[in-house]
Amino acid sequence: MALILSDTCPHLTFAELIGNVPTKRHANPAGKQKGIMMSQEKVPNPASNEKVVTSVRVHQQKSALFRVVHSDGVWCSINAWGNVHLTFYSERAPIPTSVYFALDEKGAVTREEVEKREVKEGWFRELEVDIVLTRAGARSVYDVLSNYLKAMGEKIEGTEE
Repeated sequence: MALILSDTCPHLTFAELIGNVPTKRHANPAGKQKGIMMSQEKVPNPASNEKVVTSVRVHQQKSALFRVVHSDGVWCSINAWGNVHLTFYSERAPIPTSVYFALDEKGAVTREEVEKREVKEGWFRELEVDIVLTRAGARSVYDVLSNYLKAMGEKIEGTEE
């Protein structure tokens, strides 16, 4: 059977994943099977002459917290469990905390007095989101990015990176 599973459950076999084999880690004390994703009739039997399952349909759905985030860069670290933390950030000049406007003799605004702006010194790096990956997940992201960067280099620059 050709099946590629994501990094969701790297410690489980396919049979364990669909709930046909109890696992010590996910044992059910009542002895009932939990989490069966397909019926027993649809589980492939290697001894039968039935058609072998060669793919699995995976439905993708955006979570309620899904959002698009612009990133100018990433801060990376590894935690005590060996997971990779990718903290994506955007950078910008500081936004003035106060601005002043000149008024004419009638009290109408005429222009901003730019020289009076109150602005923090330096640069802002806003940390947007932290993504935590296992080693296998990090390898997958690395491979995808490498392939895209190579394709971009060939298409845009006419050279490989």
